[in-house]
Amino acid sequence: MLRSIAAAAGWISREAGFRFLARRRAACAAAIVAMALALGANTAVFSVTRTFLLASIGVPDATRVFLVAPLRDMPGRGAVTFNDAYPNYQMMRSMPHPFAAMTTVLQGVSSWEDHDETRPLQSARVTASFFPTMQVFPALGRAFGEDAEGPSPANVVVISHAVWQSGFAGDSAVIGKTMRIDGALCTVIGVMPAGFGQPAPTDIWMPFDIPPRLRANITGARTLGTYARLGSDKPPALAAAAADAFTAAALKANSVDNKDFRYSAQSMRSFLLNGADKTVLLVQAGAAVLLLLAVLNLASLLVAWGYDRRQEIAVRRALGASGPRLMRQLLTETAVLAFASTALAMIFAAWT
Repeated sequence: MLRSIAAAAGWISREAGFRFLARRRAACAAAIVAMALALGANTAVFSVTRTFLLASIGVPDATRVFLVAPLRDMPGRGAVTFNDAYPNYQMMRSMPHPFAAMTTVLQGVSSWEDHDETRPLQSARVTASFFPTMQVFPALGRAFGEDAEGPSPANVVVISHAVWQSGFAGDSAVIGKTMRIDGALCTVIGVMPAGFGQPAPTDIWMPFDIPPRLRANITGARTLGTYARLGSDKPPALAAAAADAFTAAALKANSVDNKDFRYSAQSMRSFLLNGADKTVLLVQAGAAVLLLLAVLNLASLLVAWGYDRRQEIAVRRALGASGPRLMRQLLTETAVLAFASTALAMIFAAWT
């Protein structure tokens, strides 16, 4: 019996709470929309923050993968990053260094003759050490080895997950099929995992090859990007020390072509974000401030309502309403606002 009375009292309290909110529809709607926008904006901004700062950009331990590149001081521009030449890459690989793996990449645009349509693809000619350097391997099929590299590279190709989906409809039997790329018939041997497209953007990876004249020249042949993964037991400071050693070795090997350059080792994450991490953090802080203001405004509204209802609450107390019952009513009103704001915020966040 007591339980029934308590349940009825609770229902009456909640009913009174709903009636109170119904009498203030405009104020409630404004509060719900304001909270929904603040919550939704925070959710959307956090998604961006997660993508830029917390995600691994498709590469495990991306802070341990370094772009090893020559810098040159340019008038009015400061230090400018350049691509490198193949002889310098060979020199770096042959000397002692703290990196567990090192690779060089030649990026470009290739044409894929897909039936009657020619599709441009972002391509990368990479050494076989590219996959161990990135610590990312095909999710389907296999990667190619050093025996596939040029001169006269093997006509094989590893495709991105996006190309696999758009060009082959995600067919699991894609391994062994052929693609006519730049006029040559290439066999698909692997499909990379979803979300991987390094060096960004890349659609297909093929065995490394460059014209013979670029294999020995430095001047006019700076077309390659060199990446290196620091050993797991090595501190990041060793990457900068290795860059200094590469600079000295490059000057010793060719003091004419390398005289104005010095090497730097910049982590892949910082190179790709290029200051975007600070911008995203500022946006996140702004969204947090917006949420705080919305919460404070809602709290002020509830306090104002409470002050305005002093007489109503006093009458209810005089009629025998207990303190816990009145508290349940107030909590019910707050919960309705919170749940409505959250539901609308989820819709807004999903849409953004």
